[in-house]
Amino acid sequence: MNFSIFGEALKDKTKAFLCHIVFSVIVFVVVVFILVYFWFPPPYFTMDGGWRGLRIVAFVDIVAGPLLTFCVFKVGKKGLKLDLALIFVLQFLALSYGVMTLYSNRTVSMVYVHDSIYVIAASVYANSGIDIDVLDEIEGAWPKFVYMDISRLDDNEVQAFLKLSTRSQHYILETEYYETPSLFIDNIITKARDMNYHLEKVPEAIEQVDEFLNEYGGALGDYAFIPLYARYYNYHLGIHKKSKKVVGVLEVEVPFPDDIPYISVVQENREKAATKSKLTQSEEGSVGAPILSM
Repeated sequence: MNFSIFGEALKDKTKAFLCHIVFSVIVFVVVVFILVYFWFPPPYFTMDGGWRGLRIVAFVDIVAGPLLTFCVFKVGKKGLKLDLALIFVLQFLALSYGVMTLYSNRTVSMVYVHDSIYVIAASVYANSGIDIDVLDEIEGAWPKFVYMDISRLDDNEVQAFLKLSTRSQHYILETEYYETPSLFIDNIITKARDMNYHLEKVPEAIEQVDEFLNEYGGALGDYAFIPLYARYYNYHLGIHKKSKKVVGVLEVEVPFPDDIPYISVVQENREKAATKSKLTQSEEGSVGAPILSM
């Protein structure tokens, strides 16, 4: 066996493999830039599937293509140009399919309804026959922050409307109720979740809270936190109470109702008032009760 020839062939294959990888990495970096800054801006890149889709693109672009080149490359091989052309075509088609899939699943809206926010992908609207151009009417950058104004509904209609959430997200796609949230920001803040109550139950989340406060400043009480539901992670959207601006996402998982009795600030205040009222009535009853003699 002529090892020098074998070594030279391996050297040529490795060189072709590395050249293909360099080209693929450049393409991959461009895709990542588009994903992170346009289609899945942080934190939705992690929460809503951008990272999972990117791993598929990375395998096709950086792994599969160069490996095929390594396998078929041989200097002087008859039909080598055709083989390389087919590899590039297949890689381009696979990459295009992956990118288009990511584009169709990009994050386009965060819909607030009742007391929570739901992250919605473009594909959800498309599958329901809704043109996302309807979101152009909402102020602000993409993904659009949307408020569902269901105040015109009576109590029975509201309950029926919200009950759909146990079966599907279709009620969130009722675009006739879409409004710009800045007009309703006080109502959103009023219905914020009590993060202190949550931290009492899940003390390990304090580290994430400290990171949030270090980045945005102030104290925990300066912010209103709204549950933010996405495809893979459920966190909290932070709104500064004084400026009434959305500042960022607190990466503390939203607990499920079965795990923690997760109450809102409004509900907690009502419960405190009810408890205080009962105590007052009890004290008044004790004072006014007749003294029984033996």
